[in-house]
Amino acid sequence: MDLTIVTTYFFPSISIISSSLAVYLYKKFKNNEVLLQKTYERMTEENKEKDRVLSLFDVGEIVMFKWKNDPNWSVEYVSRSVNKVFGYERNLFLKSEVKYSSVIHPDDLNIVIKEVTESVISGKKFFTHRPYRIITKQGEIKWLLDSTRILRDDNGEVTHFLGYISDITYIKNSELEIEASRKLFQIAIEGNGDGLWDWNIAKNHVSFSKEWKAMFGFEDNEIGNDLSEWSKRVHKDDLATVQKDISDYLSGKSDKYINSHRVLCKNGNFIWVLDRGIAIEWDSSGKPTRMVGTHSDITESKKLEESLIKARDDAESANRAKSSFLANMSHEIRTPLNGIIGLIDLTLGTILNETQKDYLSKAKTSSKALLNILNDILDYSKVEAGKIELENNPFSIKKTVQTVCDLFQYQAEEKHLKLTCNINNDIPNNLKGDTLRLSQILNNLVGNAIKFTDYGKVELDVSINNKLDNIIELKFEVKDSGIGIEQEKLQRLFQPFSQADNSHTRKYGGTGLGLVISQRLANLFGGKLSVKSEKGIGSNFYFTAKFEILPMSTVDNSELNNDDEVGSIEGIKVLLVEDNDINLIVASKNLQKFGVIYETAKNGAEATELIELKGGDKFDLILMDIQMPIMDGYTATQHIRKLYSKNLLPIIAMSAAVMKEDREEAFRVGMNDHISKPFKAIDLKKMIYKWSKKTNLINHIKQDKIKTTEFLPKAEPIKRVIKLIDPKQGMEYLLDDEDLYYQLLDSFYKKYNLAHKYLKELFDNNKITDAKSYLHTIKGLSGQISAQALFNEVKYLESEVITGNIPNLSKFEQIITEVLDEINYLISEKYNKNIQTTSVQTLNYNQCQSIFFELEEHLKHSEAIHYNDIVAFKDCLHSYASVDEVNQFFNYIENYDFREAMNCLDKIKTILIKDSTLEK
Repeated sequence: MDLTIVTTYFFPSISIISSSLAVYLYKKFKNNEVLLQKTYERMTEENKEKDRVLSLFDVGEIVMFKWKNDPNWSVEYVSRSVNKVFGYERNLFLKSEVKYSSVIHPDDLNIVIKEVTESVISGKKFFTHRPYRIITKQGEIKWLLDSTRILRDDNGEVTHFLGYISDITYIKNSELEIEASRKLFQIAIEGNGDGLWDWNIAKNHVSFSKEWKAMFGFEDNEIGNDLSEWSKRVHKDDLATVQKDISDYLSGKSDKYINSHRVLCKNGNFIWVLDRGIAIEWDSSGKPTRMVGTHSDITESKKLEESLIKARDDAESANRAKSSFLANMSHEIRTPLNGIIGLIDLTLGTILNETQKDYLSKAKTSSKALLNILNDILDYSKVEAGKIELENNPFSIKKTVQTVCDLFQYQAEEKHLKLTCNINNDIPNNLKGDTLRLSQILNNLVGNAIKFTDYGKVELDVSINNKLDNIIELKFEVKDSGIGIEQEKLQRLFQPFSQADNSHTRKYGGTGLGLVISQRLANLFGGKLSVKSEKGIGSNFYFTAKFEILPMSTVDNSELNNDDEVGSIEGIKVLLVEDNDINLIVASKNLQKFGVIYETAKNGAEATELIELKGGDKFDLILMDIQMPIMDGYTATQHIRKLYSKNLLPIIAMSAAVMKEDREEAFRVGMNDHISKPFKAIDLKKMIYKWSKKTNLINHIKQDKIKTTEFLPKAEPIKRVIKLIDPKQGMEYLLDDEDLYYQLLDSFYKKYNLAHKYLKELFDNNKITDAKSYLHTIKGLSGQISAQALFNEVKYLESEVITGNIPNLSKFEQIITEVLDEINYLISEKYNKNIQTTSVQTLNYNQCQSIFFELEEHLKHSEAIHYNDIVAFKDCLHSYASVDEVNQFFNYIENYDFREAMNCLDKIKTILIKDSTLEK
């Protein structure tokens, strides 16, 4: 039962009956003894009730005081529980030996007196003191909650005070501890520069600390308490994410709220803040109603993070640039070197005198040495970047070692050295590993041994070092009786670009990279390359390598024999997917020569439709271009792989992109292999043979070869010196098919005679993607016709576009103009005619209709249109359409407004169909 209610409603009744009412009844009924006796009995009963109520205060934790309204606050009544709270005996208060005012803490006494005085003056009947302190008899300080009733007489004068006092020391101390902790927390937050926010979710009311406002440059009175004060300043790109994170936290989808976003400051700048919050109050349904948190300024951290990201991106970009440079350098240096070596070989096969043979032999040796240096540098760069990964294919260890010995046998005999190769008979021949990299190590060690040995012998020994289950560890040793190495110089052997002899007069050449590369490769094999050597006695280089032992039942003898023979591929059924007309001609002619049965598709979408329509079993393999409109080769492969596995239907990538990343992407999407453009016909044949043989597709079905038509009647040989095109090399790509080569030249001229203008327009209109694709196509075709200078320039332009630069086209325009001029000369000399671009006089109805269809496809897909297609279309259109209509149509195209151009084209098609001058 509530004690306040008890005292409020019971005590007034008891008091009235026991005093005023008793006197009244006595005076009125003093002669009526019977009635007086009854009244006395009732008063006695009510006094007993009063005693029972007062006894509640004697046993509880609440003390009841009744004191007079005199200066000393004389206590007239106090409950027996007073000793529990105040520590004084009850009688001490009743005898006025201890006055109530004396136990109140000196610092709180004036406040208590003031509250009593103000309540009396204001006429209150009841009031509650603010919590105040007392000092107990034992000297302990306690906090009290005091609710007081003011008792007045009939005249309204205050006679007594009735107080109900509770000990709230525990609660108050807890509050003080919480407040102290809050202040400490606030001091810590303020010292850290963080801003506090307190959000009443139900009322959408937010309290922001001064530090929060100062963080964004505002005074305390400049920011309101609505949630929009924050949300309207959040950066528009961040707001949706912030709101989602808060919603996920409040709905229970996330167990914490933390978000970083930008907030607008008073000065107009944005700063980054780390926002963290937690719910601290919930309603009866468990829904959060209050949330508090902090904002921390992390702008500098973000700047540092962005700078680190930029540094990382710059490093990755530099690494990509380095890789691109190495790939380009490989191509640029290898191509002329291979040409030099090849021409030397051809010349050595002719009738020469001894001096000429000697010079050419030395030139060949120097060329091969230069090629070896290039190979070392490129391999070292790959090893350094961690780009080399060992393959794992079946091979014959005996054949691998024998091949190395055969390779160096002639060099050893030239120096009158004995070269021997010894393989332990217990070594199984059916191993799995990377025979190419193993051969690279052995070639380097044996080559060095012969180079540094002037007399005596060189030995290559292979033995078993360890064997466990299906893993065998072999030990390879290359020993010589050469010059040897001093002990103090041994440590330099495996340092990049370092040799044992660094003097200017050293006898032996080399980059000093061979041993470094060999050591790194040995590490990849799970071993280590070491050396023992003695000056003037000889050296012993040795390393171990681990290989997997294959069960003989799983070994393909063709793999162990490393058979490079290319057999017949007649009757093989191939789907050729290629969007470029010239590349399509090249590949088709080659397939015809091989006796391959083939079908073509212009893009990935056509290829997938054809596979779905005819079934994958109709083809033995697919030759898939990578960059195509509508659907590229990667996407098409992924679609096909959902229907047919790599074993059932091999797919070979054909691309001018030769970087490792391009090949990796091809394998990732499910392609079986990769052949780079431009490719030689024999390389294409090898690729088809390789994968047709792997899937046992060759059935040697004899098919009549498709007869190739003559391009134009042959004429006199070329008289003018051609500088930018190499017809001989170009025809090598086509198995010396001269007519096909000249057909490619003719097609290239007609398709790209306005390439520089078209390319300029693409850059002017910021069509960077189209420009990059256009350059990529020209690069592949210029390589196919062997226009090397044009190929190099286009490759440079392509690299500029990839790195985000708009290149200068002046050199490109000059080179392609000269290339086109040489093409025109070659055609005119061979066939006694110049190249003519298509005109209206040579176009029939079907041809015009074909041009319309092609333009319509471009417009549907918002694709740029080649200039030569535009020229042909203009010539065709001007013969029957008005000048205004033609100009309007091409104005739309030039402004890349493909939708309006499509509408215009629909009208022109109607004119074409009805035009009587272009009959079918």
